[in-house]
Amino acid sequence: MNERTQALATRAKENVPQGILAVDKWIETYNKEFARLIVLECADIAYKFDELTLGQGYTVAKHIKKHFGIEE
Repeated sequence: MNERTQALATRAKENVPQGILAVDKWIETYNKEFARLIVLECADIAYKFDELTLGQGYTVAKHIKKHFGIEE
């Protein structure tokens, strides 16, 4: 993993609620959070790129989040 991906993985671990004792439940929660953070990162990149080039970053970012079922 590169540094950015590792930072997202660490953040995902930190975002898993305390008290989840079942390993499979912890892994499921972590995987969902890690995926969510990656999608948000991709949407942010699309937003910044398109804002600079086309002025439509919000539209692309919105479609990326919608495609993966993430609303924020």
